[in-house]
This record gives sequence, C-alpha cells and structure tokens, in this order.
Amino acid sequence: MHVNQPKNPSVNDFVFSGVQSKKATIELFNNVNLTLSVMSNFPALDGIGISMVRAEVGVKGSYPMHTHYVAADFLIMVVAELTDGWRCIVFPKGHMHFLVNFGARIAVAFSSFSTVNTGGFQFADKLSFVTQNTALLDFE
Repeated sequence: MHVNQPKNPSVNDFVFSGVQSKKATIELFNNVNLTLSVMSNFPALDGIGISMVRAEVGVKGSYPMHTHYVAADFLIMVVAELTDGWRCIVFPKGHMHFLVNFGARIAVAFSSFSTVNTGGFQFADKLSFVTQNTALLDFE
C-alpha cells in the first residue's frame, strides 16, 4: 500500500521523533506502552518495507504470548531486562514470544520489523480470555 508523498519533500518528511520518549500511542493492559513508527504516522516508510516499535514495560508488566505472522522481529534492549530481551534478540517470522519485566525499573526496548505491518496476533486475547455461553444438550 502506498500513501501520498509530498510534492516537495523536505528533511522533516524523513524524520520521526515519536519514539524518543514514551508516547501513549497504544496503552496495553499489564503495564505496557507501545509507541509505533509505522507508515500511517511516518509516511517516509512508504515502499521501504520496515517499521519499528518502542516498548515500555513497567515493573511486573507483561505482554502476552504473541507472534508476528508477516514479519521478523529484531528486539534491542535499551534499559533494564525482559525475559525475552537479553541485549539483542531476533524472533523469526511467526515465532511465538512474550515479554515480562521482573526487574525493579521500567524496561525500554525497540523492535524493528521486516515489514510495514507488524502482523501481530495475541494468543491470550484469542484463547485465554474468551468466554462463551455453554448449553447442555440432552440427546436421546
């Protein structure tokens, strides 16, 4: 998908400062905040095939089991440690993973993706917290 590019681009069209500090782009449950750098808010990514996310995981915060079914994920830890975040780790396309901060301070990480759409799928949303009415049927 291509977006409209400016007719007279300037350097400002290719600079995005949104990931420098916490921005409430997506407030998730479990004390997690994601700031996206994707084509919808950074049009310079149009046609390049990459995107990035700044993740802040609070003390005892967690991001549930998920996968990026269309992108590889290259995670770099900046502050503190996460269960998945040594200092630098790669999750191949479709690899299931989760994040937990057991540390005493906020963890900050950056994830770079190999596509403009991270293609995230959270298993916890789809499996663990689904409740359905149950009907008992009597077959004779």
